[in-house]
Amino acid sequence: MIKFVFYNQDKIVNGVNVSANQLEVFNHLKSFSGIGNFLAYQIFVDLTYINKFPFTEMNFVVSGPGCERGINWIFSDRDGMNSEECLFWFTLNQNKISEEYKEKWDMDEIFHFLPKEERTYTLMDMENSGACEIDKRCRTKFNNKRPKQKYYYQDNNLKLF
Repeated sequence: MIKFVFYNQDKIVNGVNVSANQLEVFNHLKSFSGIGNFLAYQIFVDLTYINKFPFTEMNFVVSGPGCERGINWIFSDRDGMNSEECLFWFTLNQNKISEEYKEKWDMDEIFHFLPKEERTYTLMDMENSGACEIDKRCRTKFNNKRPKQKYYYQDNNLKLF
């Protein structure tokens, strides 16, 4: 990926500069050989971490196949919403949902390392770790399928600093 960005940086930047909205950036990224929906969205989100990038991950989302399945686990009735609209709804209503189901949802605790104004689940968080991870868990728990990978915690007593 680093080689791709390095060798295509001028084309990428020029395409972003002429894009009027997030969808145009996404489509521009998809125009490169080997870049499909999933990767184009991941690159788009990575670009939002650049301070001068004109768009934000809070206004644009593309649901991948795992997310799509996760949304189907979450919503028994989508009320006519597509997957992206479900993610927007879930993101906008996250605090209300946590209160209704009496879930601990303390953004100051969860995201203590972020500035106060950034302590929330974003659309990307909902797409990736929300719906997609729910699909993985539900498939394992309710469909008796084994996870593709298992995480094994290893405490190596490593000190980073």
